[in-house]
Amino acid sequence: MKDKDIARKFVSNFRRHFSHFLNPGVSLRSDAVLVKEGGGIVRLLFTQKGSEDAIRPTVKTMAEALKVFDIKYFGDAQGVTFTGSNMLLDGDSIYLIKGEEESVWSDSGAKEDVNRILDAARKNGS
Repeated sequence: MKDKDIARKFVSNFRRHFSHFLNPGVSLRSDAVLVKEGGGIVRLLFTQKGSEDAIRPTVKTMAEALKVFDIKYFGDAQGVTFTGSNMLLDGDSIYLIKGEEESVWSDSGAKEDVNRILDAARKNGS
């Protein structure tokens, strides 16, 4: 995914849908890296310091994007690709590993991601 504006809009939509469920004074910080041919990764962190968004330089492969965030769950990630929207929870971070499809970067895709996160939290008793 090459279009940083689409990524910014996705984060804005995600924040809009998710903000209703945050405690007062808590906001989301996002950090994204896009993959030239294959989607990207959005990391979300809860913070009390206000919302902040960053989009890092585009990388060539998903393996490089995983390295940016030091995600090692996939072993040697060379050749790894993702489709759809995939969620990974690690410590205080939520990683959304997204494919190239326009639908996963849309407003409805952001809303689906929010619902999946909330469903997972409810199942775990959070």
